[in-house]
Amino acid sequence: SPLPLGEGPGVRVAGTLTPDEDKKTLEFRLTNPLDIRNGSQDGAYRIRVTFADKAGNAQTKDFELIYDTQVPTIRSTTPALDQTVSALSQVSVVLNDATGGVDFGRTQVKLLRGGNQIGADASTNGVDTIVLTLAKPLAIDGSEDGEYTLEITPVDFAGNTGSTIRHRFFFATRKPEIRLNTPVGTRINSLATIEAQLFDYIGPGVNFLTSAGASSSLKSTI
Repeated sequence: SPLPLGEGPGVRVAGTLTPDEDKKTLEFRLTNPLDIRNGSQDGAYRIRVTFADKAGNAQTKDFELIYDTQVPTIRSTTPALDQTVSALSQVSVVLNDATGGVDFGRTQVKLLRGGNQIGADASTNGVDTIVLTLAKPLAIDGSEDGEYTLEITPVDFAGNTGSTIRHRFFFATRKPEIRLNTPVGTRINSLATIEAQLFDYIGPGVNFLTSAGASSSLKSTI
């Protein structure tokens, strides 16, 4: 029987053929097994098997295998990481798995607030996107303002499972208010320190390096 060919992306894979006439089987042992886990061997492989009998009859059949060692990656989320939004009825995750494809049946996406899961209906486009649609949009009266988390555990059809990734975002319907703590009044006869405070802020944190300070914004209007 002719040697069956193992072929990768544009490359013939070398190996040794061992026939077993009693069992009517052929074993093809790769010279260099597919065991590198860095993605360099990943791709589609074609196995071509030809059986021939002593009368000269032959039958050939091709089989395709996908060798995939890499976990799916997160391409984007909506809302984005650390983004603040004022309306929310659904969230989405776009994944990327160039070789084997995302297994949506095993991939998990959850929406959490304070560690508690928020109920939502999940749907996919069958390619790369998972959408969680809330039963009703988050309230815009401030009662549901706060920090939320998208918890994502990606899995592909080869069984590669990624670590659980958490992307936080913020829901805020109230505009933050800046108040002047010091001085207390607007009529003064001395001034050494100015203190301002931000109230009702919801977000990833104040950037004090770029926030306008009193030293740069205190001006005489007389």
